[in-house]
Amino acid sequence: MNTYNRNLSPSTSDVVEGIMQLIKQNIIAKTNVITDILTGATIIEVENSFHFTYNQEIVLIDYGYNDSSSPHYQIYEYARIKEVIDTTHVRLYAPVVSNWLVSNNSFIQKTIGHSPLYEDRVYYGDREVIPSEDMAITVEPVSLSNEWIYLMGGLSREYKMTVTVYGKDYIK
Repeated sequence: MNTYNRNLSPSTSDVVEGIMQLIKQNIIAKTNVITDILTGATIIEVENSFHFTYNQEIVLIDYGYNDSSSPHYQIYEYARIKEVIDTTHVRLYAPVVSNWLVSNNSFIQKTIGHSPLYEDRVYYGDREVIPSEDMAITVEPVSLSNEWIYLMGGLSREYKMTVTVYGKDYIK
């Protein structure tokens, strides 16, 4: 009888997918706006400010970014966080210059080197899997090793991955 439990012994693919999820949650750090941000505002209300910190650069963006009829078509706004007030409020150094509305699914997101990283730009594999020159991250398995140990369970697994960040240099 086979008593193999997949949860106790994840595959390399499971480990890569887990790392990709961690990257999406912690490095991309995207959170929805929960009240409209009107031109001139410096305090914004979001679902969760947990992954944001003082002096961090963010972008304000909405789902109109890819809609040619939207006033925010291929436009996002950079801002810098002055203070994380509490779990749902962030204060910016400078006032916003455009309206960012809940009805347009507006959100804020961290930048890496002055470029936003989108969830669909986190890939399983090496550089060849990236279809564009945009900011991207790849997670690639390097090795899997097993070692017998003399404890209950008997086998230790070690997964080695390479996480690579690709982006353009930004010079201020």
